[in-house]
Amino acid sequence: MDDDRQETSRGTLPVRRHARWYEIGGAGQARWIVLHGYAQRAERFLRRFRAIAGPGRQIVAPEGLSRFYTDDRYQRVGASWMTRDDRELEITDTLDWLDALIAHLDARDGAPARTTVLGFSQGAHTAGRWAALRGPRIDRLICWGSGLPQDVDLDRFAAAPYDLEFVVGTEDPLVPAEALAREFERVREAGIAFGITEFEGGHTIDPATLQRLVSS
Repeated sequence: MDDDRQETSRGTLPVRRHARWYEIGGAGQARWIVLHGYAQRAERFLRRFRAIAGPGRQIVAPEGLSRFYTDDRYQRVGASWMTRDDRELEITDTLDWLDALIAHLDARDGAPARTTVLGFSQGAHTAGRWAALRGPRIDRLICWGSGLPQDVDLDRFAAAPYDLEFVVGTEDPLVPAEALAREFERVREAGIAFGITEFEGGHTIDPATLQRLVSS
């Protein structure tokens, strides 16, 4: 038979692999799980949170499983939580990884009194999926520079036992004000309570705003 006419079969197989995270601060009353944005690295992303880490506040930054070069010289490496290719399997692998991380930290340090999950940009969608689909024990979900994932039923958030907050920069070029208004209306119509924190700035983690979140 001509090779061009042969049917191609496809399979997938779960495998073990190594996933990594970085952390600062000390285990105690509070734990923050912070999820980086597209093409970022967990180690560099974690630097944005050094000011709020301390003996009683642990900041943990897991890294997306898909890494790739971000420059033409193949020197800089970024990570992604998922792409559209095998999207559902990548989501499953990512949520399994986050579940395993929490289990590891709890076994090592004990469960903290309060857990905050903060997702930035693409990481906000991952944080939302994790909170809605797996239901880890968290007290606060912060979506920074993004809304909730569109592919998750909002009913899963309506009865959530945690506080939901959106953080938005007034000059964010990736999240237009009109799109944010539509997202907030969508969430509000679903009966979900949430807060909004704005800051003057773009698509970035603003230090002063981060301090406000810690204090609130």
